[in-house]
Amino acid sequence: RVEVEKPYFVYFSSSDDELVGFWDQREEKLGNQLQCVRTLQNYFDRQSNFNLMIRVHPNLKNKAQEVIEKWESLESSHMTRVFKAQDTISSYALLDGSIGSISFGSTMCIEAAFSYKPSLVLSDCGYDEIGAVDKGNTWQEVTNWIESGHLLSEVELQQRKIHSCIRGYFLATAGLKFQHTLLEEKGWGAWE
Repeated sequence: RVEVEKPYFVYFSSSDDELVGFWDQREEKLGNQLQCVRTLQNYFDRQSNFNLMIRVHPNLKNKAQEVIEKWESLESSHMTRVFKAQDTISSYALLDGSIGSISFGSTMCIEAAFSYKPSLVLSDCGYDEIGAVDKGNTWQEVTNWIESGHLLSEVELQQRKIHSCIRGYFLATAGLKFQHTLLEEKGWGAWE
């Protein structure tokens, strides 16, 4: 667990393999992932209500040196703390202590919904349309979510947990033959 004076959100960076989806073209309306993290750091440093913990994906060590150097350039700031890929802190411990999660599409954000934590994604991802997370399409939407939009009722958190199971079911059964189901349409999201 992380000891901080203020309530905190946690940003989970995404590895390239988590950013793969089923769309022809992925939109990054707010900029690329590293730009988004830097914008978040600037926002959090200008306010005094919340901290931001940034967890760089542990798989970064297996990426190209150029990618490693970009992420290694992130530094902690006044209201943010960066946990590097090689840091041994548990992502789940960070999540448990947080008041919400933010991501570019990391699976931790959907796991947060399963764990009754509000979640915000900043880009198209594999689970942004199943009712388990919020999606920021503008920086105003992002800051509104951080300030108060993350405050969800127990009923809404329960619904999001249920919706997060859709993604888990998809990951567990993709490629397996469905029983008691007749596939009537093939196309986006359907397979034989």
